[in-house]
Amino acid sequence: MLEPPQRPPPALSAEKDGPGTAPLLVVIYAAPGPLLGRRFVLDHSPVLVGRGVENDIVLEDASVSRQHAHLEGRDATWWCVDSASTDGVYIDDRRATGRAPLAHGTRIGIGSTIFKFLCGSRLEELYHEEIYRLTVCDGLTQAYRQRYLIEALDKEIVRSRRRGSALALLMIEVDELAAIAQPRGLLNEGDRVLREVAGVLRRSVPREGILARYGDKRFVIVLPESAPEAVRAVAESLCERVANSRLEVGNRELQATICIGGAQLRREDRASADILERASGALDVAKSRGPSQLE
Repeated sequence: MLEPPQRPPPALSAEKDGPGTAPLLVVIYAAPGPLLGRRFVLDHSPVLVGRGVENDIVLEDASVSRQHAHLEGRDATWWCVDSASTDGVYIDDRRATGRAPLAHGTRIGIGSTIFKFLCGSRLEELYHEEIYRLTVCDGLTQAYRQRYLIEALDKEIVRSRRRGSALALLMIEVDELAAIAQPRGLLNEGDRVLREVAGVLRRSVPREGILARYGDKRFVIVLPESAPEAVRAVAESLCERVANSRLEVGNRELQATICIGGAQLRREDRASADILERASGALDVAKSRGPSQLE
């Protein structure tokens, strides 16, 4: 469970009168530390973000420039502006150039930190909804967290047995992630590749499927009411889509591949751990044959 959000610095205090009507930045992903879940009230313009202590929002991160970016409000519209930083600013997972307009729900990536921009009415309620969402979804990949996966999978197992329907699971790992991208700062390029691959998976998973992050670089997709031949087709499609995607990481495009191990629910399975263990074993077999393999 997340710890209560820490108090923001005085320059952007979120506590003195509550958020009111001023927009919020909420930290939805950060390196281990006190930032996750913090909110910053944008009650003046511009709001400076960087590594230097003179900034309104200070990020102690080697990949963040001393004066990295600023947010400015003008005519009820807020913009994020890259201050000629070395590592760039990411708006909804894409590197931004110039002034990027912000809408409710926009994600802003600066170094190892990802913010979400909240605006409009009911800001206090929206903020607490976002904090709850952080307990369910991974801020980096926007996939469900492992705890949610286990709870959802256990429910799907019960439903599958009650209805007598099929249930399958795919376990996915990005191939040779360390070789694809070398670390730079706290949010390294490997994390960015994971974020990009997760985006491809989110856009490709069947509507009834459940996508979750499972460990550091693995994902799991739960496929209710899916026979073996349909599961194989989904796995082949995922491998092809990831391999054919050009992933935007920093100033370059990269290509990634994935291996997938699949498992079907069996009558003797007692809990989610059983099908997860078989899928993990199948994934290990697929990886042993090289990149972009299925088992």
